[in-house]
Amino acid sequence: MAGRERQTLGDTFDLMAGEVVGLPFDAFVSASVQAMHDMGNLYTGIEYLRYLEGEKHILFVTEQGFYTPRLEADASLAARANHARVVIDTIQTGGIDGGLSPLDAGSLVPATVAPRQMSPPVPAASDANMDMGRMQVLASMSDLTGGLSATRQYAQPAVDRIDTATRFGCLLGYQPQVTTIDRRYRRITVKVNRPGVTVLFRHGYYADDAPLPIDRRTFLTSRRISAAGQYGSAIPDIRVTLTPTVKKTQNGAEVNVALSIDASRIAFAAVEGRHVADLDLVVYVADGKERIIRESRHKVDLKLKDENDQRYLRDGIPFDVTMRAAQPPKYVKVIVYDYAADLLGSSIVKLK
Repeated sequence: MAGRERQTLGDTFDLMAGEVVGLPFDAFVSASVQAMHDMGNLYTGIEYLRYLEGEKHILFVTEQGFYTPRLEADASLAARANHARVVIDTIQTGGIDGGLSPLDAGSLVPATVAPRQMSPPVPAASDANMDMGRMQVLASMSDLTGGLSATRQYAQPAVDRIDTATRFGCLLGYQPQVTTIDRRYRRITVKVNRPGVTVLFRHGYYADDAPLPIDRRTFLTSRRISAAGQYGSAIPDIRVTLTPTVKKTQNGAEVNVALSIDASRIAFAAVEGRHVADLDLVVYVADGKERIIRESRHKVDLKLKDENDQRYLRDGIPFDVTMRAAQPPKYVKVIVYDYAADLLGSSIVKLK
């Protein structure tokens, strides 16, 4: 436990630092690769949720549990999750590892033993220990972050239990005796005097200046537009048509992009007798190697009367963008995102 208390926010954790006694090398390599993949996904999920507000849970579903070659890797991951105020709930769905099947028994029986004397093989001690260890890691990660763990059972009752447990909670605060901001991990224990109840809570935090949650809309919009920008094809959730016009200038080119945005899937809200929506729009121009030459970002604020709303639903929402580029572009790409509907559309035109 002393090793955990010395843990700091800047620590890195090497999954391959541990040793599994009695595990075949190929099995160790396979398990380690899967562990690194699972751990990477969990860390990515934690970092994605870190600055978002609200009750945050990661539901980790696995067939055979969670193997960590390094001892205390579960505590390290849980510490990061606690710092991000993320709960990790785990569900193992693969049942019990029965070891080798009876069809494999012949390789375990000496040639002098008659077939009628064969017994079903017993899983090796290392296999049984590894299976138990995987289940313990799941339980540990969930317990340390205030979550629930279910092993060797159907997923539906486990999900129902998580749903029930998350319908009620208490927010507790306290003043630590040590007020120094030393970036070390500090453990917390919560006890209640009511018998027969289970208390779920985060078991620690880093003594670090608490980061302010960023604006959810800004964060999500940036993620959505960035992902759409890297996607090579058009996205039709919100249909966008564009007509680019390029005019060569002495210093490069002037690019005009006339847009029409389909309004049928925009999430309009009724505010003071008008149809209100606001969209995020980005226009990229790129060269022949699809390298961005210039980009232009805009807010499209819509406050429509009934007659304009019907016209836009019929003809589309017009928008016009003009920008200067260092050279004539070969591609124009437009991305439109509606945060209220969480829908995005994009269109790409290759210029001659």
